[in-house]
Amino acid sequence: MNLSFIIKGILRTENLWKGSELMNITQFIIDENSVPQNPISIKLRLGMFVEQCVFQSLEKNTNYTVLAKNIQIIENNLTLGELDCIMQNNNSTVHLEIAYKFYLFDKSCSKNELHCWVGPNRKDSLIEKIQKIKEKQFPLLYHAKTLETLNSLNISVKNIEQQVCFKAQLFIPCTATEVNYETINNDCIVGLYYTLSELTNIKLNKFYLPSKLEWAAIPNINVDWMNFEQFLIEIESLLSNMKSPLFWSKDQKGNISKCFAVWW
Repeated sequence: MNLSFIIKGILRTENLWKGSELMNITQFIIDENSVPQNPISIKLRLGMFVEQCVFQSLEKNTNYTVLAKNIQIIENNLTLGELDCIMQNNNSTVHLEIAYKFYLFDKSCSKNELHCWVGPNRKDSLIEKIQKIKEKQFPLLYHAKTLETLNSLNISVKNIEQQVCFKAQLFIPCTATEVNYETINNDCIVGLYYTLSELTNIKLNKFYLPSKLEWAAIPNINVDWMNFEQFLIEIESLLSNMKSPLFWSKDQKGNISKCFAVWW
């Protein structure tokens, strides 16, 4: 596992929307060149690994001062939630939430494009995540227990800004002819997804099944590639358990792409 490919992949992943806002949520853009210097444990889940990348990137940039991170809000031994980061950005104080997601476009979900981006296993969706940010994560800042916790850290929420660093890798159907979506940053689209029967369209390729942490990585050639028959054995097992894996596909010209195989 090459950590540099993972870290660079995370930092170079595009923000989910361009411009300042989507549904009144302001996007924060980190410097992709502020590559973390300190080791990050490969034992972390991908979400926590991403957070550490963002924190180190912020700490490396002289424009920002991280005041607190991963602030757990606990009341009566019950965890109400967690604030990802409070930082100083020049003269502004910012409450920053961090999100890193993989979504696939399923037009059968809704006539509203924003509602059609779903997680690989259909257990989450973009619209649900946005609603969680607006209705739970951002309001948590103003909970009485949060104010008490931040006060103990000498952090005031007066005039504080709330932003999100929302990065995403998006995948569209292998049969898609339309690749222009109105509400999201189309630069986030990095690959296609296939049903089991559609995989025969790329059976001459070579394949690699990355670990979950490697899902964010920039694909590289130095991995153990499988032929289609080997790949199919692995894929059928995962799909039968209702797991939609990400895989790398290398065509006969040596071009590598990221894809998903879906059970639905």
